[in-house]
Amino acid sequence: MFVDIRFCGVLNLLTINIRCYIVPLEKVVFITGKAVIMFVKTIKEGKDFEAAFFGFNHPFIYKEFQPIEEVLSDVVASQKRLCWNPKHPTTPMTRRLFEPIKLGLGVGGEALQLFCAINTILDYHFGIDGFFSISKRSALKFTVDDIVTFDLTFKSSSHKKKNQKADFLISAADFESLPNLGYLVDKIVRKLRKDCL
Repeated sequence: MFVDIRFCGVLNLLTINIRCYIVPLEKVVFITGKAVIMFVKTIKEGKDFEAAFFGFNHPFIYKEFQPIEEVLSDVVASQKRLCWNPKHPTTPMTRRLFEPIKLGLGVGGEALQLFCAINTILDYHFGIDGFFSISKRSALKFTVDDIVTFDLTFKSSSHKKKNQKADFLISAADFESLPNLGYLVDKIVRKLRKDCL
């Protein structure tokens, strides 16, 4: 079976896009250009889940606390540097979440956006790993009222984190069954309709 594999250099891990497993590089043997997985290790930490969700991870960019509107502008500006297209997420997990949300909202074209904020000030100070927005004509600046935020967690998303600031927790368990994913999609669609349309 062919498996889409990406190397995540910062974590020295490979993301295996068939079941969102994280495999340490030393556990993969390459034979004639094909990867043979000798040992599969499931996700053990939140940072590994973040890398699997977005397809990469990058070092913290630490700065002093800033107002959230300034931080949002920094995150939006950083998407190109991260090679992340908010209108066309590329990892299997983000597509499995993004496409049903877009259908549920009934927004056409490139209106729905999914921004990556892992290891940014938004993540460090506000506990937000990413956010959804519906683009408007003046989509260069966002306010807290224009977005729906999420935090990626290794633990079940049904358990609220202490001092949770994001609108939603998204966990690996949300992707394990269609009912779980459907429930999450429905909650996000309702919040986006209420706050952003």
